[in-house]
Amino acid sequence: MRMEENEEHGVFFVTQDVFLFSNAGHLLALRHFSGKWLLPGGHINKDEDWQAALFREIEEETGITDLEIGNLMFVDNWKNPEGFQYGVFFTGKTSTEEVRLSDEHIEYKWLGSLQEIEELDWWCEPLKERIIEAWHGYMKS
Repeated sequence: MRMEENEEHGVFFVTQDVFLFSNAGHLLALRHFSGKWLLPGGHINKDEDWQAALFREIEEETGITDLEIGNLMFVDNWKNPEGFQYGVFFTGKTSTEEVRLSDEHIEYKWLGSLQEIEELDWWCEPLKERIIEAWHGYMKS
């Protein structure tokens, strides 16, 4: 099928994030300098494959290099000031518990309970809902 010349296609931003669990089953949360909490991850650079980008972002944000990527949990999208953004979310595991934060973040926590997850001020409500879903899924496995 040939596209019409006047048809417009959007430009989308893609981020990748990891539900990163420690060997003890705790989930890593990072507090952004804005004060909001989020998962480790970030953007894919030009000419970078998704897996290299994911490992690079985790190392840059946390100093963690012993990352094992698990399953694709979900893909989500939302509107931000620049346009539509897509988030690709994976599970991951690490034996490292000491985190070295980047200048993007001011604090980290290893969360060990649903109550701890619910108490944090997450980047947005849909992210919090997805994190709760992932927590339930992880606890069942």
